[in-house]
Amino acid sequence: MINQPLPMPQPSIPDPFGKPPHKLYGVAALDIATFAGSVFAGFLLIAQNWRVSGDVDRARNAAVAGCFLTLGLLATLVLLPGIDRVPDLVVRGLQVWGVHLYSNRAQRHMRESHKASGGQFHTKWRAFAIGAVIGLGVLAAVLGLLLLLPESWLPPG
Repeated sequence: MINQPLPMPQPSIPDPFGKPPHKLYGVAALDIATFAGSVFAGFLLIAQNWRVSGDVDRARNAAVAGCFLTLGLLATLVLLPGIDRVPDLVVRGLQVWGVHLYSNRAQRHMRESHKASGGQFHTKWRAFAIGAVIGLGVLAAVLGLLLLLPESWLPPG
């Protein structure tokens, strides 16, 4: 058997007509991922948009912001008295609204120029699947944390 090295991956060659070689997540896909998962899912897709556009610093900042916003939301839901009377749909709606506003403010021009130059967008189903998987991961982390905490730390009820 002859050992031959694997071929090197070829860099994506830009289209001579100016079409971008990468796909972005549209605002509707971000909303769907946030609704299916959490704020963390929406901000991870925002970070992915920044990353494929070449802005690694903004991508990192968006991912970290999504993590802290999710932790803050979970802390608020646990510590705020009477939060159990607020419908889950309202809480999810506020999360989607926040991600929607942020993505429109931070990435609208990037998405519009991407679309104008013939760039493609990921499907909403892909965003839903990513959001659902991240949502399950957040749920598993919360349940694991609740199992590890002593009973004196848990809210009464």
